[in-house]
Amino acid sequence: MSKCDKGDMDSCYSAGRIYETSPGRVDAVNFAVYAYSKACDGGDALSCLYLSRMYFSGDLLTRNLDMAFILNLRGCELKNMYACINAAVFLENGIGVEKDAEQAAARFTEACILGDDQSCTRATPTDELSTDADVAAAPVETDE
Repeated sequence: MSKCDKGDMDSCYSAGRIYETSPGRVDAVNFAVYAYSKACDGGDALSCLYLSRMYFSGDLLTRNLDMAFILNLRGCELKNMYACINAAVFLENGIGVEKDAEQAAARFTEACILGDDQSCTRATPTDELSTDADVAAAPVETDE
């Protein structure tokens, strides 16, 4: 992880993926969180998305919806379409944050601009609400 420690965000993202998917390593989750956090803080939107998923699922970390929302919002600010969709669903349903239809619509608009056609139809406030399953089911953009 020396390249990551020296500020190479691509290396941080790659290290996060390796550690997140390394079964049986006791320290792997901590290293994944460290690497993703460093990359997210350094402007890597995909790292924000993956770390948010770790906090949302609660499989590898204690489930923390507040942190999952914050990381999705950061990923959206960094122009990751999937993070925008997730942030919108969190806002639409009050997952880890107070419900806010106007802000949800703004995040859906951002996802629409970034290329998600379904978000374009959800870019205006509505009474229809999504579910936790929408967040969990949103695809993860990969570079593989």
